[in-house]
Amino acid sequence: MVEQGIMEAVNDHSTVIICGETGCGKTTQFPQFLFEAGFGREVRFQVRYGKRVGESCSIKFMTDGIFHGNFRMTFC
Repeated sequence: MVEQGIMEAVNDHSTVIICGETGCGKTTQFPQFLFEAGFGREVRFQVRYGKRVGESCSIKFMTDGIFHGNFRMTFC
């Protein structure tokens, strides 16, 4: 089951990258999986023109563009 594999990855790794085609549920199903698994208060998001991320955040949900921008600022 896809959900089980994703949740195992989240529990076992400090970073998990979810890739998929447009419309596959990345922005609808994945956050629901996290919420149902009890991560509701730990999940934050960042979109192009705004973000909701604090120091106590343990899971950050972002688009690939935001990810690449964060990567460049951190490692380049």
